Amino acid sequence: MNEESIVRSLIEEKLGDIIFGVDDQSMEDVVAAQLLERGLSLAVAESVTGGLIASRLVGVAGASQWFRGGVVSYASEVKFELLKVPVGPVVSASAAEAMASGVRDLLKADVGLSVTGVAGPEEQDGQPAGRCSSVSRSGERSTRRAATAGGPSSRARLQRHQRARRAASGPRRFELSPGSRLVSK
Repeated sequence: MNEESIVRSLIEEKLGDIIFGVDDQSMEDVVAAQLLERGLSLAVAESVTGGLIASRLVGVAGASQWFRGGVVSYASEVKFELLKVPVGPVVSASAAEAMASGVRDLLKADVGLSVTGVAGPEEQDGQPAGRCSSVSRSGERSTRRAATAGGPSSRARLQRHQRARRAASGPRRFELSPGSRLVSK
């Protein structure tokens, strides 16, 4: 066994199943491979993440083979009306479970994944800013996760990071030309 194999074994032993991939494997690439291997399709319902999960998933080559689509349900009414979440608190494990079932049924997928949470800065449904609940649902089986991340300060850091990335990519100005085509200058 070479040195790299020994180090990987030690890391895997200590960290267990929180490792999703190695080297250049992205989380979405690993998800795609797992779904393809099992012949399953996926649909996502997002709230606090605002479509970021779906955006990353569709970046995988061949995503149309396994990704059915997503619903960004930022407003509570969308959760209630479109995803069939029972009226009540929308930042909870039970709401996340209903969202996962709702999007799975709506988009006719094998697996539904949902994420709901409190973006902040104020609390919602008695939950602090930064609180997230997620559920993956396949058949009658559900896997729940909940966590509280840094709250408003994390959101501010993300916004600063996004502004810096935009600034680093160079100046961009979009305007409509006389022919009503969007052009970049």
